[in-house]
Amino acid sequence: MHLRGIAQRGFSLVELMVAMLIGLFVLGGGLAVFLGGHQSFRTNEGAARLQENARMGFEVFSRDLRQAGGNACGTSRVASALNNPGTHWGTDWSAGPIQGVAASVASPTGAAQATGTAAAARVSGTPAVILRHASDDGNALTIEFSNSSHHLQVTKGSDHGLKQGDIVMACSPSHAIIFQKTSNNTNQQIQRGTGNNVSPGNCSNSGFDYVAPPNCPTTGDARQLAGGYLVRVGAAFWYVGHNDRGGRSLYRQGLIGPGTDTDRVEMVEGVHDMRLSYLVEGQSAYLNADHATFAANAALWQQVVAIRVELDMVSQEQVGVTATGQQQALQRTVRFTVRLRNAGGER
Repeated sequence: MHLRGIAQRGFSLVELMVAMLIGLFVLGGGLAVFLGGHQSFRTNEGAARLQENARMGFEVFSRDLRQAGGNACGTSRVASALNNPGTHWGTDWSAGPIQGVAASVASPTGAAQATGTAAAARVSGTPAVILRHASDDGNALTIEFSNSSHHLQVTKGSDHGLKQGDIVMACSPSHAIIFQKTSNNTNQQIQRGTGNNVSPGNCSNSGFDYVAPPNCPTTGDARQLAGGYLVRVGAAFWYVGHNDRGGRSLYRQGLIGPGTDTDRVEMVEGVHDMRLSYLVEGQSAYLNADHATFAANAALWQQVVAIRVELDMVSQEQVGVTATGQQQALQRTVRFTVRLRNAGGER
């Protein structure tokens, strides 16, 4: 049935345009709220990640700092029987358990890569620090006795875990000796010899007394270390390096082999720069590594008792907003001071 006489009409063009304009206003408002919330979420997430990285930087770095100079016997008198111990950063204990590297000074031989832009390379113009210790793996072997001038006998049998070429520290409460294990035997005897194609090798196959300066002792029988401990020598080189994502990170290079084999591990992302200053025992002011005090007397590194660390943290993404609405990376500076447990005259 067809209806007649009933008027039919739709929306006019003006009404449609007004409705569309109102809809656009509503949509724009909702979009602005969404984008604002999304930006706030990204900023908060970036700040949380930056804070987490800062906390991680404090924990892992301060742990290594406190461990510097540590050994199973707690002695501060350490001599080295290695050939030319000063040629490698990880085994040169004559400089003390902690040694700062100024921002203007190149990395010591074997420590990090040359400054540049390659991944894991140290950032030019940033300081670094060397930390040495002898308790890295928690596997201290008890020295039972010795039946010769250059053999240390340990209580653990053939599973002592040491191999030819390992650099170890034998210590007693009075002093400690660093040398290279030259024998490849698997019994209880740890031999300090001068041959067997190991590098850097030992200056002699005997001499276990402490001497000053503490290089190449040639007197004293190994039997005086009975009751002490034998551990691997460890070291760490901390620096700011370029990561493979276009940013910077805090890196740790650890000593894992006989003085030359090392690994570089990215520890904390987003560390753009680092400042380090050191407190010498008996002084009140913290000094940078390039201070004239250290330049005039390098032995003062053995008297450093605390280190102050500042880490400039930068987020990897542009999640911050300037006053003009421009995107920028978030930035934070983390400051902490660590007292060295195993350094200075109070050890």
